[in-house]
Amino acid sequence: MSRERVFYRILLWGVLLASFWFLFQRSMSVFMSPEVLKTDDYVEYWSAGRLNLMGGNPYDPAQLTPLQLATGRVDGVPVMMWNPPWTLAVAMPLSWLAYPVSRFLWLLLSMGIIFGVADWGWRVYGGAPGNRWLAWLAAFTFGPCLHVLKAGQIAPLLLLGVVGFLYFVRRERWGSAGAVAALITIKPHLLYLFGLAVLFWALEQRRWRVLLGFAAAMLLAMGSAWAINPALVSQYLYALAHYPPAEWATPTFGAVLRLWVGVEHFWLQFLPSALGGLWFVFYWLRQRKRWDWREQLPILVLVSVVTAAYGWTFDQPVFLLAIVQAAVGLSQGRLTWPKRGLLLAYIGLMLVSLFSSQSQLWYWWMASWLLLWYWLVRRCASYGGARE
Repeated sequence: MSRERVFYRILLWGVLLASFWFLFQRSMSVFMSPEVLKTDDYVEYWSAGRLNLMGGNPYDPAQLTPLQLATGRVDGVPVMMWNPPWTLAVAMPLSWLAYPVSRFLWLLLSMGIIFGVADWGWRVYGGAPGNRWLAWLAAFTFGPCLHVLKAGQIAPLLLLGVVGFLYFVRRERWGSAGAVAALITIKPHLLYLFGLAVLFWALEQRRWRVLLGFAAAMLLAMGSAWAINPALVSQYLYALAHYPPAEWATPTFGAVLRLWVGVEHFWLQFLPSALGGLWFVFYWLRQRKRWDWREQLPILVLVSVVTAAYGWTFDQPVFLLAIVQAAVGLSQGRLTWPKRGLLLAYIGLMLVSLFSSQSQLWYWWMASWLLLWYWLVRRCASYGGARE
C-alpha cells in the first residue's frame, strides 16, 4: 500500500472517530442536562406510548404535560406526537421503561439501523468489500443522521421500512416485504411516492402477498394500540380538528409558498405533493416495464421528501441509501475533477448542516439540493455489480 493511500486512510478514520465522539458528547448532554433534554423529540413518543398504556389520551396536551415535565423538561409546553395511532404499537413497548433508559436504548437501536443500512447498501450497490468503512463514514458524517440521533426522532424506522422492503423483495419474500414497508405509514406524507410505487408495482406484478403483508402489519399495529384504548381513533381525529399543525413552518416548498402567497392559504402546503404525484404517474408509465427496485428506490425517496407537505431535516436520514449508492459510485474508477467537485459540494453542505444554527424553515432547499447532487453523481459515476 502506498504512503499516500495510508495517509488518506488514517485521515478518513480520524474523521469517523471524531464524528463518533461528537455524537457521544451530544447524546450524553441530552441525558445529563435538563437544559438540552427539553429539545429532545423522543419525549413525545415515550409520553404518548405511556399514556396509551395507562388508558389516557395520547393526543391530549394537558395529559402529556406532567409526564414530559417528569423527564426534565422545564418549559411546560408539551411536544405532541402527530403520528397516526398505529405508531403507538412502537411507542408503547419503549414507554414501559424509565425515560433515560428508554432514550438510551432508542439511540442504540437508531445507530444500529443506520449502521446496518449503510453496510448492506454498500454491498448491494457493488462497493469494494475492502472499502466498506467508506459506507460507515458516509452514514455517520451525514448531517441528518447525526441530527436524528441527537433529537431522538423516528426517521430510522422509516429508513428501515424502505430498505427492509428492498431486502425482502430481492429474496422474493413478498409477505415480509409488504409487512416491513408498513413502517413508512408512521409518517405517510413523507414517503408517499414510495407507497404509491409499492401499490402500483404489486398490482402490475400481481404480488398479492405484498399487499396482504402490508395490510396484516397495519391491522396488527392498529389493533394492539386500539385494544388498550378503544377511544384512540376519536382522540386522534379530535386533535387534528381542534389544534392541527397548520402553523408549522417546516423546511418544505409548501411552507415557502404559503409565506410567499399568504399563510392563510393552507392548501398550498400540499401543492408540491400533488405535483409529485403527477410526476410519479409519468415516471411509472415510462419505467414500469423495466422496473428495478434497486435503481428506482433512491430516486423515489428523494423526490418524495422534496415534494412532501411536511418534513424536517431530521427526516432526511431516509436518504441514506442514496448517499451510500453515491459513495460507491464516487469511490470506483479514477477520482476525476467532476467527482472531486461533487465531493467538495457534499462536504460543504454537511458542514452547513452540522454547524449552522438557523431556524428549520431556512433549510427548505436542502432536500432538493441533495436530489440534484445525487442526480449529478449518477451522471458521472460508475457502478460495479451488486453483492450481498
